[in-house]
Formats: sequence, C-alpha cells, structure tokens
Amino acid sequence: MAGPEDVRIVPAPLALRGKMSECARATFAAHNARQPFAFPQDRCATAVRNVELAFLDGRRELPESPNAFVAMAGEAFAGYVLLSAWARPSAPPMPYVCIEDVYVAEDFRRRGIGTMLVDHVKRLAVERDWDDLTATVWDWNAGSEALFRGSGFTRQSTTYRFGPDRQARNHPDAPGFWQQLGLWDRVGAVALCAFAFFGAFTAFRSLFDRVAGVF
Repeated sequence: MAGPEDVRIVPAPLALRGKMSECARATFAAHNARQPFAFPQDRCATAVRNVELAFLDGRRELPESPNAFVAMAGEAFAGYVLLSAWARPSAPPMPYVCIEDVYVAEDFRRRGIGTMLVDHVKRLAVERDWDDLTATVWDWNAGSEALFRGSGFTRQSTTYRFGPDRQARNHPDAPGFWQQLGLWDRVGAVALCAFAFFGAFTAFRSLFDRVAGVF
C-alpha cells in the first residue's frame, strides 16, 4: 500500500486525459446527487471540457498539461488537481488562479493525497507570485472544506442561492455578434458594408482605367 512518501506530483500526461475526464464526470454526479437543484446538466459537459482544454494550446495537443497535475503512486493514478488557465507559465501576467477541481481516486483516499496536491499548488503560487489563489467549496462538502482549511486557506466569501425550489436549468448558448445587434444596428451594418464595397470597387475601377490609359 503506497503512502505519501511513495507518491509524486507531476504535470498531467496526455495519456491520462480520458481518466481525468471520467473523474470530472464522477465529481459532477456526486455534486448533482447532493444538490440536484443547483447543478444544470450542461455543467458536466463544461467540467469535462475544462479537462480537455488543459491539454490544448489553441488547436495543438500538448504532451502534458501546463495547468493540471496528477498524483502518481508508482504507475497508478492516485488523483489530480486542475487549475484555471491563468496558471499556465505562458499566460499573460495575472495573479488570480482558481483551483477548479481536486480529485483523489477511491483506492487512495484518506492517505493525504489531496493535501499533497494542494501543497504542490501552493508551492507554485509562491514560485510564480500568484497573490490570489482560490477554491470554491460547496456548503455540504465537509471534506473539501477541511482540506483547504488545513492547507492554510481562509474563508473569503459565502454564496447564497435562491432555492432549493428554483431548479437550475441549462445555460443557453451565448448569442453571436449578429444576434446581439438590434434591427437598426443590422441595417446600419449592412449599409456600412455596402458603402465600403462600393468605395473599394470605385477605387479599383479608377486604378484600372489609369493603367489601361498608360498602355
């Protein structure tokens, strides 16, 4: 049985992306079971997408994630911690970083793995000079609250939600640029494009006539 001294924290390799996505789904299922009224179903897709984005640089896949770290006990996956994209070394200077998820595999719980993952993030915060490292803990999640309190985090705020009879719904897709414009804004945009096209056509026609006159 591996103890904390046998566990190492490393950047998450691409080969574990699928496993981490499964864990993200399991985390959502546990949260949804506790407070179904507060978790819309598309929240699960968002959590999985955040894991996938941790292995992408634009459209290029990365061999290891710059903002997700895994706990490995020998060759066994013991857990992971996922940070917001601002934690990437290549990100613009931004001292605010959020711990989006901490997950410990069932066979490795109650062995200090969660504390090791959070301690790794704390060291990064000091090395990279983040002055605002935060994590959101749901009211019923006593285990996560004990983890962060024991790791030196202090309560910053409390969020209240009107409920529980107000059922959370899936978030609608954000409207595109064209849909955000009013009727007259659209008319103006079309007129502006037409004016620009006419101006460009006139300039091209004038240039063509001049060239034709030379020859």
